[in-house]
Amino acid sequence: KIRLLNWLLVASTALFFTSCNDEPLTGEFIQTGGPTEIEEGQFRAQIDGVEFIANFVNATLTPENLLVISGAIDTTGEIITLTVADAAVGSFDLITSIGNANGAQYYPPAATVNPYTSAGELAGTGQLSLTEINTVDLTVTGSFSFIGKRIQLDLNGDPVLDGNGDPNVQDIMVELGGFNTIAYVIDD
Repeated sequence: KIRLLNWLLVASTALFFTSCNDEPLTGEFIQTGGPTEIEEGQFRAQIDGVEFIANFVNATLTPENLLVISGAIDTTGEIITLTVADAAVGSFDLITSIGNANGAQYYPPAATVNPYTSAGELAGTGQLSLTEINTVDLTVTGSFSFIGKRIQLDLNGDPVLDGNGDPNVQDIMVELGGFNTIAYVIDD
């Protein structure tokens, strides 16, 4: 009886595995951005869902190990600037506050003042991940995202106040940001 039971178990297992089909996966799959999907030398992000691809990129590392990376679109004047102290491979909080020099800024088209910023006092947030710092070729690769905030200004440059007399705070979401093998210079 045990031998018969073993044969039935083997036969049913074989039947189970031979009756399975490989079916292709269908549907929509969410793809995330990152440095591996960004061309070498490119700096890009999505700003409130709109693609930002910089045609001018600049990165500087100071002797104090402060890394500043900027990407700009010269036709619109849009600029994203990322700053990280004690630059090294790893993750960094971009909430600018007392004791944290890290931060992110976004200047919208044609704006030279009042950028959206990841300042903690305005409830801005953000993360930056440096995945590679090549000290031989002087290049840096990483990814970032942040919520930038700013006080809304009227045409005279004065704060726009709400019904309670508090300034209106505007926000913008910068996500799926990344830069791949961006050249940096050492600022003496």
